[in-house]
Amino acid sequence: MHHAEIAAFPEPPPLLWRIPNTPGCMAVSVMQDVQGPCHFTLVETWESQERHSAHFDSLMANGTWAGMASHLATPPSSAYFRAL
Repeated sequence: MHHAEIAAFPEPPPLLWRIPNTPGCMAVSVMQDVQGPCHFTLVETWESQERHSAHFDSLMANGTWAGMASHLATPPSSAYFRAL
C-alpha cells in the first residue's frame, strides 16, 4: 500500500483521476482535508511495491510527473505501508 500526502493548489492534479486505470493499481482513495482544502491524502493499493515503483519511474521518464508536480504547492510526502 502506498500513501502520499499532497499540498496542492485548489484543484488536485487532473492526472490523479487516471491512477486506478494503471496496470497493477488495484484501488485509490483520494481524500481532501476538510479544514485545509488544498491538502489531499492518497492511499493507493498496488499489486506490489515494484509495480508502483515502475509506474512512478515511467511518469518521471516520460515527463508526466513534471506536469503533475506543477500543480503541487510542495513536494509530496510518500511512504509504503502494509495492512495488519
